[in-house]
Amino acid sequence: LELLSRGGVVVAVGEKDLRLGHRALLRAAEAAGATLLGANLRLPASGGRPFEGARALTLGGRPAVVAAVLDPELGDPTGELEVGDPAAAASAAFAGAAPGTLRVLLFHGTAARARATLGEAP
Repeated sequence: LELLSRGGVVVAVGEKDLRLGHRALLRAAEAAGATLLGANLRLPASGGRPFEGARALTLGGRPAVVAAVLDPELGDPTGELEVGDPAAAASAAFAGAAPGTLRVLLFHGTAARARATLGEAP
């Protein structure tokens, strides 16, 4: 409830969500007051990110950064987005976090791939 009251609703974008198309997802998130996270999702033509990579929050008085990545093996079923390296995206998302900041990675994929990604990310 603390996150809801402070506008801290974050959602990791998954491949099933992407079936709707990234534009429809963004409209739905805006209407719901949620932030969609996808640090390794890019628009092929421009290289831009349709979703935020990470969001800084305060949880229980402690600074936190929440980031999300999608397993490239799952991909974007619409073909609208490219799915990059999750370990590199996670590292970049947490790069500016101050020492002592809680880092939360939301990984959309299998447990085995999540463990592999965590092993690759510093």
